[in-house]
Amino acid sequence: MYDVIVVGAGPAGSSAARRCVQLGLKALLIDKAVFPRDKICGGALSAQAISYLDFELPREIVERDIYGARVHFAASHVEVKKPYRIAVTVSRTEFDHFLLRKAEEVGVKILEGARVSALEPDRDCVQVVAGKDRYDGRVVIGADGFHSVVAKHVRRKHSKDEYGFCVESKIPASDTAIDQYIRNMVEIHFNVAHGGYGWVFPHRGYFSVGVGGMANRFAHPMAVMRDFLASVGFSPDAECKGFPIPAGGVRRKTVADRLLLAGDAAGFVDTFYGEGLAFAIRSGQLAAETSAAALRGGDCSAQRLNDYSALCEREFGRDLRYSLYFSRLMHRFPKVFLRLMASETEVLDKYLEVPARQRSYRDFLGWLLPRIPVFLARLTRKGDR
Repeated sequence: MYDVIVVGAGPAGSSAARRCVQLGLKALLIDKAVFPRDKICGGALSAQAISYLDFELPREIVERDIYGARVHFAASHVEVKKPYRIAVTVSRTEFDHFLLRKAEEVGVKILEGARVSALEPDRDCVQVVAGKDRYDGRVVIGADGFHSVVAKHVRRKHSKDEYGFCVESKIPASDTAIDQYIRNMVEIHFNVAHGGYGWVFPHRGYFSVGVGGMANRFAHPMAVMRDFLASVGFSPDAECKGFPIPAGGVRRKTVADRLLLAGDAAGFVDTFYGEGLAFAIRSGQLAAETSAAALRGGDCSAQRLNDYSALCEREFGRDLRYSLYFSRLMHRFPKVFLRLMASETEVLDKYLEVPARQRSYRDFLGWLLPRIPVFLARLTRKGDR
C-alpha cells in the first residue's frame, strides 16, 4: 500500500512524486517508458518553469540561453532581445531523466517500463493495474499526459476545439551554423496554422523546428510542416513526429475521489505560446501538497481534493484563461494583432515579459488594447497596410 501512486514520470509526475516524499509520504512513480526516453517537444523551458524547481538546474542540462525572439507575420518581422534570460532550451530526453533522478534521490520508488492499463477504485484505495502487477494507493496522481488513463476516471474527453496538434523535427546542425542563424533567440512564424505558429528553436547541435495549430482547424499538419521546413531553409524530407497538446484555460475537472490530474493530463498549457513545462512542474507539486493534507485529515474525497483546483486557479489558472482569450483574439484578427506583434518592437518587447514572468497576460492586454489605434496609425504611415 502506497500513500500516493503517481502515473507518468514526465516533469509533472517526477515533481509530484518528489514533493510527496519530501512531505513524508510513501510514493510510487510508474511510467510506461524506460528512461532516458525520447520526448517530442520544442524544449523551451521558461524562466517561470525554472523558478519552480527546488534545486539548481545543472549547466550541462542547459543547451541554449534564450534572451529574445524574432517574430514573422507575412512580410513583416521584428526581433527583440531582453537584458535578462527569458528561457533556456533543453533536451527533453535529458531534462526529464534528470527530474526523474531528482525524485529517486529523495526516496521515490520508481517503476519504469510498466504501462498502466486500468484503475480499480475501492473504498479505501485505488488499485492500479500496471503490466501483470497491481499496486494499491490511497491517492493516485495522473500525470500521464494528453492520453491520460487516469483522466478517463475524472473528466470527459477533449473535443477538437480544446486541443492542438503539433509536428516537430530535429534538424542536426553545427553550433556555428546555429549561431549564424539565430544564436540566443527563438524564431516564431505566425500565419502558418490557425491558432498556432511555426517555430525554430536553437539547441546544442540541432534545431527544433515545428508547427502547431488548433486540431479543429489543422487538417493536414504534415503537409503544412513540409512547406514550413522548406520556407525556413531546411529539407522538407526531414523526419517529423506529431503530438497533441491540450489548450489551457478550458474549464476541466481535475479531481475525483482519490484522484488528481496534473500537467498535460489536467490541460495545464499556455494556449498562445504553448508553455506546458512550468505548469506541469507546479501542478505536480500542488497535487502532492494537496494529497498530503488530505491523507493527514483522513478525507480523500473529491470535495476535499478540490482544494487542489483552487490552488491551481490561484497560482496560474487565470493566466491560462487569459492565454486562451489572447490566442483567440490574436488569431481572429491576425492582420491587426499578429501584424503588430511582428512589426512593432515595443509590442513584442512587452509581450516577452509574459513568459519571463515579469508581466501577466491581463497586464499585457491592459497595456496593449488602448495603444492599438496609435500602433495602427504608425503602420499606416509606414505603408504597411
